[in-house]
Amino acid sequence: AFNRGFEALTGGYGWGVALAIRWLFLALALLAVLFLAAGGIMMKVPGAFVPPEDQGYFLGAVIMPDASSLNRTMAASGRLQKILEAQPAIDRTLIINGYNILTSTMQSDAALFVAELKPWEERKTPAMRLKATMQGVMAGAGKLHEALVMVFNPPPVPGLGSTGGFSFKLQDRSGNTTQDLAKIAGDLIAEAKKHPEFSQVYSKFNPRTPAYELELDREKAKKLGVPISDVTLALQTFLGGINVNDFSRFGRTYKVTVQAAPEFRSEIKNVGMLHVRSAGGEMIPLSTLIKPVSIASPNTIERYNLYRTAEISGEPAAGYSSGEALTAMEETAAKVLPQGYGYEWSGISRQEKESAGQAPVVFALALIFVFLFLAALYESWAVPFAVLFAVPLGVFGAMSGLWLTGMTNNIYAQIGLILLIGLAAKNAILIVEFAQMQCKQGIPAAEAALTAGKLRLRPIIMTSLAFLLGVIPMIVKGGAGGAAQAAMGITVFSGMFTATFFAIFMVPVLYVAVERLVGRFSRDAKRGEEGRE
Repeated sequence: AFNRGFEALTGGYGWGVALAIRWLFLALALLAVLFLAAGGIMMKVPGAFVPPEDQGYFLGAVIMPDASSLNRTMAASGRLQKILEAQPAIDRTLIINGYNILTSTMQSDAALFVAELKPWEERKTPAMRLKATMQGVMAGAGKLHEALVMVFNPPPVPGLGSTGGFSFKLQDRSGNTTQDLAKIAGDLIAEAKKHPEFSQVYSKFNPRTPAYELELDREKAKKLGVPISDVTLALQTFLGGINVNDFSRFGRTYKVTVQAAPEFRSEIKNVGMLHVRSAGGEMIPLSTLIKPVSIASPNTIERYNLYRTAEISGEPAAGYSSGEALTAMEETAAKVLPQGYGYEWSGISRQEKESAGQAPVVFALALIFVFLFLAALYESWAVPFAVLFAVPLGVFGAMSGLWLTGMTNNIYAQIGLILLIGLAAKNAILIVEFAQMQCKQGIPAAEAALTAGKLRLRPIIMTSLAFLLGVIPMIVKGGAGGAAQAAMGITVFSGMFTATFFAIFMVPVLYVAVERLVGRFSRDAKRGEEGRE
């Protein structure tokens, strides 16, 4: 029964191929439409470097009012931990007080938390998924009025940035003040928030953090015989702490750090109570040498490629890719930034921008290598085109699949496109190789292509069907690395489907067209030689 059914299918296929060869120019016009459609859909599919993944955990930052004490930060993070534990998808949490993940610096007014989720097999319902859990944490954190809480997906490539999203380095290239840099950053963020491509845009750069500047009376210090180095050493020792020795006990080495007790360094007046020894041996209080002055200054000053920098971070909104967010940010910068200011990308955003123009080059090189191999195989410069023109049919299907599923044209999809070149060419080679053998025996190209298509239909369908069924688990698996596997799986599945369905009709048509074109040029060349003789 199966063989009879397949014979009927083969007969219908042969009738379709014969019809396509008879209406050769109409079939070639349809092929050209598919090529244009592939290019148009490719322009519509948003680009990205790598897709965001559910890595089984997410990060968050707790930002307190400027210059808040560590005790106040710890109290707020303790209340946040109860909110995290109330989320059903969160298994365990870790909170590190005094660390700001946004600036990668130690700050008393910040904290980092890591929320580890339950195993993927226990998070099947929509409410247990990563995005819903992060939204639930943000909703609960809104009750912490004294703290700003932000959550982030971890970077998809470890080592490229500390959080997901993009990293935009706003640079002061003309030596302006930190207040000027903060104003430009604020204007840029305000303008960026008007774009729908962003879910959040923010910067931790703040030049108005309360601080004290210690003015040292150098003349008085000189008269009293107090070296300046002794003053700075005393401040470092009592306020910041200094390592003076190590000792070993019970098989372990312990560090000895000298520092004033917390109650003797918690207020600015404590600085004046510290003493230094003069050259005459007298103990001089620092209150006679130092005058504290209240100022506003940046908590940290970052430099990127030597320029003073304010980092602006953000996340693309739902329905927008990272490539669209980067483009929108560049357009905003071109509109807002005055002369003397510039920007650079950092982390995974920089990698995405640098790799944006490499995919077409790699794709072209792959096509060139395949063409050269086929030219050597068939000893012809024309016949390989009948094989290579089947590749855009696969590209049409691949881009259609990504577009219909709302996925991005990321690096995994691009790897799938390179793989698709070989897969699409494989089916075409099965038909062209047999047709070429028959043509060398004197059989007309149309008859040879029709016979080759009918004989090769079963192996083409069987191998393609086996491949398509094998790719399905990549698409539906989910879990760790699920987004990357789905991007590649959808690309090769949809591309292979269209490459198989269209190629079995179009490759014989292309072969006949190429052979007729080669034959016409050969006859013209022969007539030209006879005319010269």
